[in-house]
Amino acid sequence: MSTPEGQPFYGMIGTSLTTEGDTGVDSALAIERFPGGSSYTYERTFELNDDTAASLADGTAVVVVHGVDPTLLSAEAQEKMSELNPELPLAATLPAACGTVTASQMGEMPEGGADTGSPVQQEDNSGMLVGAGALAVAALGGGAWALNRRSSRA
Repeated sequence: MSTPEGQPFYGMIGTSLTTEGDTGVDSALAIERFPGGSSYTYERTFELNDDTAASLADGTAVVVVHGVDPTLLSAEAQEKMSELNPELPLAATLPAACGTVTASQMGEMPEGGADTGSPVQQEDNSGMLVGAGALAVAALGGGAWALNRRSSRA
């Protein structure tokens, strides 16, 4: 599926998630300023434009990741140029993943475990845990010794 084929389903570009510089629609094809590679993390703070803020507020915001590994395309597709910009290879602008985005109600990341409403058990089981740990170590050691003995007999 190409970007022109998918666009009626996910809409127009509101914000370009570039690593630096402009984040507007004009940066949609600035592929040198987008994160890339087989694995990456995107972290950037910027002000949202009105259209993007409105789509987050009304629950219609999506993120579309563009760019696929050209070696995964057929030989014919590897030679094609993008319908969006004939100076770019097709692989650079093909949609690779898409997902909805929701606004968070949290001001900051929570700390600690989740409060499930279940009381915390206060019994002291440390002696039992030490005993169980000693048995586990003995069993593992015995197993390793048995494997070592078996391989030395062969």
